[in-house]
Order: sequence, then C-alpha cells, then structure tokens
Amino acid sequence: MVEITLAILAGVVGLALIIYTIACFYCLKLAVGKKKKRKPPENEWQEYKAEQRVKNTEYLMSKNPEDLTLKSCKGQTMKAWFVPAAGSKRFVICVHGYGSTGPNEFSHMFRFYNEDMGYNYLIPDLTAHGRSGGYFI
Repeated sequence: MVEITLAILAGVVGLALIIYTIACFYCLKLAVGKKKKRKPPENEWQEYKAEQRVKNTEYLMSKNPEDLTLKSCKGQTMKAWFVPAAGSKRFVICVHGYGSTGPNEFSHMFRFYNEDMGYNYLIPDLTAHGRSGGYFI
C-alpha cells in the first residue's frame, strides 16, 4: 500500500513539474513576443537638449578655435579644434564616442575647462567621424 501511494505521489509531482515547465515557457514566450520597438519620446526635454547643444556649439565656434589637421598612423587625415587658454600648459583632450563628433559631444564643457579652469581645449574628430577622413574606425 505504501509503495502504491509513493508511486502515485511521484507521478503527481512529475506531472506538476511538467505543467509548471510548460506554463513558464508559455509565459516567457508571451512576454518576449510583446516587446515592441519604441520610438524615443519627442518631448520638451529632448528639444531643450538639442537647443542647448546648438547654443553651446555656436559659443565654442564664436571663440574662433584653431582648425588643426593631423595624420593618423595609417596616413588618414584627422581634423581637430583647438582653443588655447592664456599662458596654460594644461590640456583637456575630449575624445567623442562612436557615431558622434567632438563639438557635438563636448561643446557644453568648454566654458568650464577652458574659461573657468584655464585648460587648453582639444576636440579631435576621430577617423571616419565628423570632418576627419576615412571609412573605417
């Protein structure tokens, strides 16, 4: 009698595990299937950031940065903006990320580093970005 009870209990537990596994798989499949690509929200904050980026870049360009041309180790032409600070030997080199340009990413920091802290400000456009040459990074 005890052996039959244990066999029935084992069968019930096994069946419960199978049902639980199927239910979890089904729920995960539903959750993954419902994900949709969302467009970034077009709201006031994004508009504000875009306006500030334009203002900061215009301010940086109003300081007449020197237009530097450099050669990479592979011989490609690389462009950079350089704004010297009066009598300073300290430098800030702002290197942008993938798919961006120097002024686009770092013009907002110009006033702090160059005018407030007195650093020379160098903003290169890396290979295949902005005004620099090349097709590959």
